[in-house]
Amino acid sequence: MKYLAKVLGADVTAITLPVSVCEPTSFLMRLAENIQYNDLLNKAAGCDEPSETLMWVAAFACSIFVANERAAKPFNPLLGETFEFTKPSEDNYRFFAEQVSHHPPIGACVAENDHWKFWQSQCLKTKFTGNSLECNGSGSSNVLIKKTGHVFTSEPVKTIVHNLIVGKLWVDNFGDLIITNKSTGEKANLKLKECGWFSKNWRELEGDIYHRDGSVSMHMSGKWTESIFCKVGDGSTDKKHKFKYLKESNEPVWVPTYKPLPSNKVPSKYAGDFTEYTLELIHLTPEMKAILPPTDSRLRPDRAALERGDTTVAGREKHNLEERQREVRRKREKEGTVHVPKYFKSVKENGVDSWEYIGNYWEEREQRIKANSNA
Repeated sequence: MKYLAKVLGADVTAITLPVSVCEPTSFLMRLAENIQYNDLLNKAAGCDEPSETLMWVAAFACSIFVANERAAKPFNPLLGETFEFTKPSEDNYRFFAEQVSHHPPIGACVAENDHWKFWQSQCLKTKFTGNSLECNGSGSSNVLIKKTGHVFTSEPVKTIVHNLIVGKLWVDNFGDLIITNKSTGEKANLKLKECGWFSKNWRELEGDIYHRDGSVSMHMSGKWTESIFCKVGDGSTDKKHKFKYLKESNEPVWVPTYKPLPSNKVPSKYAGDFTEYTLELIHLTPEMKAILPPTDSRLRPDRAALERGDTTVAGREKHNLEERQREVRRKREKEGTVHVPKYFKSVKENGVDSWEYIGNYWEEREQRIKANSNA
């Protein structure tokens, strides 16, 4: 309790925490897990009606919060750490992330398949307030539909992790989630409701999709952990207008399918509430190890030890990695140099700091595959 009193009001990304509060993932892995329901973007890419495309992109933006339900802390990525994840069978899907800044901590990622491209840079600022943790992310999420060239953008809402010390951990995401089609001006304005007394409004969302002229084209509602529904509007700006369901019955347009696995299906108790998708992310085979760069999150010895449930080794390896990172930082400061990310560059998007993928990672990966096959 004395330690907790010292860090009251602090940003927990800037302090050292014991591995026992962590799960065997890196924050970069969590970025990949956030977009696990990217099949919604396939549906968006297959639409001809702009409002329907926006509806599917908005559903995808809501699905990102499902992964946030797991309140365990991932490992803070080391500066220059990377993570890749590929599914060639799913229209050549591939994901890549790099930790581009340590103070403040910023992870940048890019994902795409044959139909769309997603990119994001996220800086997470946290504040420990006693029995809860406030999480405020900055940085936009962007989607490009390749067929039309339309670009959609959104910004994060507020997240609070409750009952860190007393009670059962639970997460609340709330605020205005605005998704804008930058190519047409159409918008989706969804309100994620803040949880009230006796769990009132918890996880609920509601809002409208607007035509360029401001009239309502669709109405969305539901819970981002259970199901999302959508009704088609009559084009009126009158909020009391009647809607009919997109489908013939009251079927949701989206339902989350990845569920937490039972304890006997995960590698250790520190992988609590992991899904099949989470296990895919941390999966490491000898074949993968032969072609992954040494910076990949899967290869972190502290993460791997915690996956096995060995907190003693995990804590020691975590300390060693952090000390090595501090030593590198001191060397840079002494030499007057700064860290330059290898695969992303800093850019301004509408006056907002962002990170743009500059290429070369997948080309280098192909070279490692060829070198390994010739060995």
